[in-house]
Amino acid sequence: MHTDVPVLAHWDIRPALPNKKSWEGYAIRWWDEKKARYELHPGRNNPAFARALLLDGLKHVRKQSYSSELIDVVTLDPMAGIATMLVEATKLGQDPALNFNLQAVGYEIWPQALGLAAQNLQPYGQWAEIRARDFKSVTFPLGPWADVIVTSPPFPNNHSPGESTEQDRMRETRGMGAGHAWSGLAEDVATAAEPGIYWGKLSLVWENAFKALKPGSRAYVITRDYVVKNETVPYTRAVAVSLEEAGFKVLGRITRELRPSGYHQKRIKHFKTKDMGVPTFIDHEDAIVAERP
Repeated sequence: MHTDVPVLAHWDIRPALPNKKSWEGYAIRWWDEKKARYELHPGRNNPAFARALLLDGLKHVRKQSYSSELIDVVTLDPMAGIATMLVEATKLGQDPALNFNLQAVGYEIWPQALGLAAQNLQPYGQWAEIRARDFKSVTFPLGPWADVIVTSPPFPNNHSPGESTEQDRMRETRGMGAGHAWSGLAEDVATAAEPGIYWGKLSLVWENAFKALKPGSRAYVITRDYVVKNETVPYTRAVAVSLEEAGFKVLGRITRELRPSGYHQKRIKHFKTKDMGVPTFIDHEDAIVAERP
């Protein structure tokens, strides 16, 4: 794929509303014993966007089934984080109007994320399962089993849109060098000193996702371009290419608007005051829609 990923739709979904302790009801902080303080999970997805993508995938499953009867469905998030996709999937599974017997499955290896995921999944344990395993190394001897995949991979050494200086500052205060992911685990996709290592790890995730997903089913990958030294990195296009290399057929992308955070508004004001121009801000988030042939 050498051109931009075509836009299939633009969804008007408001940004999630954070506070100091939660993210629209999700547990997002853990207590760090060594530092004697709370740490904030860096990769938080908009629950409404996740839910909308899952619903789109379930509608596709319904259409493919040619049936209005109760259908057994499994959703998968191979990089589950704090289990946003799993929680939103179980909420949809409990909607009698959709008529699905839904089971949500996720994989995660970062202990802090697993702890937060356990808190978030506590009310939904019967319908959701998060497995403390590296998805890249999982085998599926019985063949494809997932009906919908919705996931959000970690950025390569970057966790927010806009100027990278804030990320550099946070990494410095936490003693994290280049290529050091927040988890600090060698298996983590984001732990990569060189871009080639990151994309190699991510490709292994997509290859296994391809094996897990049933033919004709869809995967939704939440991405967004990001900024390094005030230059835009076309991350969405790069992820689309890696999906195609794993065998997926990329259909296009769904976008939603992003609004500058308080930090970015301060940065823009600072740059204007210093007559330095306006720093680049990525104003939209994407979800790549891919299908397993």
